[in-house]
Amino acid sequence: MLVQRPNDAAPGPLLAAATLTLSPGVLGPVVADLLEGRSSTRGEATADVRASEEKYRALFTQMDEAYAVVEVIKDGAGRWADFLFLEVNPAFMRHTGMPYPVGRTGTELLGTPNPRWAELYGQVAETGVALRVEESERTLGRVFDLNIFRLGGEGSRQVAVLFTDVTERKRREATRELLVALATDLSQPASEEALVHTVGAKLVAHLGATCYHYVDVDEDRAEVTVRHFWHALAVPPVLGTFPIDRFMAPDDLRRLRAGEAAVLSDVQRELSGDTGAAAVLKAGAEAQRIGAYVAAPYSQDGRWKAYFAVAHSEARPWTEAEIDLIQEVAGRLFPRIERLRAGEAGRASEARYRNLAETVPAMVWEGSDEAVDYFNRRWFDYTGLDRAAGLGNAWHRVVHPDDAAEARRRSDKAASTGAVYEMDYRLRRADGQYRRHLARAVRDPATGRWTGTALDIHDLSEAQAALQASETRFRQFAEHSGDVLWVWNVAGQRVEYVSPAVARVWGVAPEQVMADIWALYALVHPADQEGSLTAMPRVLSGETVTQEYRIVRPDTGEVRWLRDTAFPIRDASGHVHRVGGIAQDVTEQKAAEAALRASAERQAFLLRLSDALRPLTEAGDIENTAARVLGEHLGATRVMYADIEGGPVQR
Repeated sequence: MLVQRPNDAAPGPLLAAATLTLSPGVLGPVVADLLEGRSSTRGEATADVRASEEKYRALFTQMDEAYAVVEVIKDGAGRWADFLFLEVNPAFMRHTGMPYPVGRTGTELLGTPNPRWAELYGQVAETGVALRVEESERTLGRVFDLNIFRLGGEGSRQVAVLFTDVTERKRREATRELLVALATDLSQPASEEALVHTVGAKLVAHLGATCYHYVDVDEDRAEVTVRHFWHALAVPPVLGTFPIDRFMAPDDLRRLRAGEAAVLSDVQRELSGDTGAAAVLKAGAEAQRIGAYVAAPYSQDGRWKAYFAVAHSEARPWTEAEIDLIQEVAGRLFPRIERLRAGEAGRASEARYRNLAETVPAMVWEGSDEAVDYFNRRWFDYTGLDRAAGLGNAWHRVVHPDDAAEARRRSDKAASTGAVYEMDYRLRRADGQYRRHLARAVRDPATGRWTGTALDIHDLSEAQAALQASETRFRQFAEHSGDVLWVWNVAGQRVEYVSPAVARVWGVAPEQVMADIWALYALVHPADQEGSLTAMPRVLSGETVTQEYRIVRPDTGEVRWLRDTAFPIRDASGHVHRVGGIAQDVTEQKAAEAALRASAERQAFLLRLSDALRPLTEAGDIENTAARVLGEHLGATRVMYADIEGGPVQR
């Protein structure tokens, strides 16, 4: 495999060098001596050529280091721009993964090689000063430790390169550095959000990925809650709670429940099945710009509790080392999050119990079965009673007379049964106005003491009544409308509402549409299906889109024309979180328009015929002209005029 330079002089030091295992730093000068023929005498050099030929070949063939001789090439502007391979040893292919390169340039082999190669080789060729450097090659995905030195004297463009592939070592070093940094981060006080972002951002940057997310899992509710999400690209946020089977593929769920990592290198290709659910998952991944991901699960007491995932915007293979690293980082992160949450819960509980009585927007009280011995400040502010008169059984004087008897009855029942006391009653404010309050209280059977609250729900009750009235009006409108009204939830990838008119227009029950939106897509006329799919991406980008397409009713096979207008619904932050739409049946309108066009064409024909016949007086001319105009209108090649009494006449 070694291509030797044509040189009649073989160096004296070759014999000694061939028997040694040398590092690139030591081997470089020796090789330079060998290739440049620096021997003690000319006669000795001649003798050494034959004596050391086999050892010269053995040295470069068998050594672990990769070796190459290249000639550096300048471009038209005099810059070092490329290099030509003159010699390599077998280790070259092993260290680079490249095909045999001799006789080819770096650009021919790599397409767009690291421009630093030509610059470094040119620097050594110009200065004659050997160079030791580590450099990466993106197209190969490798890092090399190189020893570069010039061959020949001043003006030579040939350099020799001794190098080793240190990619794995560099990866291990970078991984160790990352884990050390993350260990420090995990030991520092921080909020959950800040901690997850610090760890996730460093891991994503290390892996060259674009996204991470942290998800809590509630198997009892069959739900997942995305607590933390970050993406390098501008995608809609997906924080919130979702049905678990609409958020992840069945195969991935099985792996995560079993405590194994879920790994997808190409989401669009590897998500199996052509069901509506698979299509929804693929659409969601595309909307969130997730082309590949690795999810590492966290289980506690045999139950799957959470997972941490790293994703990339495009398909990419995940190495075993990358998967192991993600799992190791996740394994360190999960317990830290649990401790943070436990600590936060403890602190929150302590603060809540310490400040509850004086800070909650409700009246708080404590007492025995006989009397109340504590009210918080809000009670006194609301009622206008002073502390001396406001305790004991003063609350009886504040409750609306029409509610007092029921309040006492429920209190007695809760005391005897141990049930929670709850009642919606009216309390008199200091200005004499009665306002509705929701009262709740629990009795500790061990001490016989009550702890309760009374929350002012007057405004809320009125607002809820108004909202209910508005909701009722909307549903009455929607349910009596001849058009199909629908709402699509972007994050949940599901239909939130569809009006009953869908059964009349599409021939499909609303419940079927709510369960699977693709039930409607399957009814779109085959010629219109591809075009109908173009609307949703445009609406998600902020447009209002109106489309006309045909459907084939499943019950009658009838083809109907629909005009469907979809529009974005934005949340408080301006993101499109829902899509609303109105689908109108315009079949009759289309038919009327077609009839109108036909009538207009007929009137235009009759007008042309009248204009053509008006100046004519001879019967033959009239017949011929009428036949010609009619033929032109119908696109006919021949028009016959027949005289019934006299027999047919061809015109």
